[in-house]
Amino acid sequence: MRGPAGARQVALVPGAALPLLALDLPRGLRGEAREKVARRQVHDRLRLDPSGVEVRPYAPDGSDQHWTRVFIADRKLSEHWKTLTGRAVLPDYLSLPAAKGVWTIQVEAAAPKAQSGVDADGAQVPVVMVRLGPEDGFTTTSELASILIGRALADQGKPRAVLRLGAPLEGLDLWLADQGLPVLQSAEDIEGRGLPRPVVLEHGELTCDLRQDPQAARRRLKRQLVPWLWVLGAAAVAACIWSSAQIVALQRATSAQAAVAATNAELVRRHFVPAGPLLDARAQVSAALAERRASARRVQGRTDPVELAGRAAEVLARPDVTTMRMSYASGDDLRFVLQVSNFAVADELVGALEDAGMRAALTDSRISEDGPGVQAEVSIQLSSEAQP
Repeated sequence: MRGPAGARQVALVPGAALPLLALDLPRGLRGEAREKVARRQVHDRLRLDPSGVEVRPYAPDGSDQHWTRVFIADRKLSEHWKTLTGRAVLPDYLSLPAAKGVWTIQVEAAAPKAQSGVDADGAQVPVVMVRLGPEDGFTTTSELASILIGRALADQGKPRAVLRLGAPLEGLDLWLADQGLPVLQSAEDIEGRGLPRPVVLEHGELTCDLRQDPQAARRRLKRQLVPWLWVLGAAAVAACIWSSAQIVALQRATSAQAAVAATNAELVRRHFVPAGPLLDARAQVSAALAERRASARRVQGRTDPVELAGRAAEVLARPDVTTMRMSYASGDDLRFVLQVSNFAVADELVGALEDAGMRAALTDSRISEDGPGVQAEVSIQLSSEAQP
């Protein structure tokens, strides 16, 4: 920096002090886990003291979750850069115009002493800033420039064009020509070849402000989330208590149901099904009760009135017969009061009941007082059935 930057200006720091290193990071890692793996790789590869080095993700658009490059900075220098003013603080090579498929090389022959190198005779060595497309770049001395650019050629292949800016540097320019690279002198020349025009600070570089703590936003978010974490924790505890109460209630209901089932099984075994498996207690109890009722009827010589009424109802179910009333008293006969069209139908019904195996009699028949037809009273004996 030559002086303080204005509010709309960008402060540039020596790029040689802020190299950009490419890492091999798993694509599935994101956020803090990705940063931890990146720091571990940097420390293992460069053997640097973790307490004195700061590793910053390089994600120009601010939202890339799969970044693979990091800035490596001395922690003391990083603390100093946070005191600088301006719109942003960036390494100088990010200020070069960039475009996809285009490399930019600029030589600063009159670089300040803090930024240039010094040869064995004490003379200043020119500084070379290189931008390898929007994703990469570096700053180095003229003596190392051709070596580092050659290494980039081996890793990335030849660019579609090279934008050569700044002061001439004979050794570097001859080397570029020997590589067969299409070297052009202006952005207009680049655009004239049908390539994208290199632009300055339009690839998200300003989001890489060195004054920003890469972990500050995460810590701030954690502080904002702490009150909500307490609420969520209390809700989770309440949910656990409620779930536990429901589980206990369900266990109690299950135990009570099992006890009732055991009691029912014991009663069925004791009173209805003394032997054999209990497959369907309801059906087995119904069958046992039916058998006992039939046995009682056989012993008493009487027909079940309900069963007899059902059999009689099947006979009396005719379009010209209306059942007005049915009555039964213990020890008496089953009686039906019927509405029929004439007396002949009443006699016919008695005969039909006897044909069905029932002992029936027409106890009363008269002209109906409520309307046309005949009202007949038929009795069916329960003590014994008619003989065939």
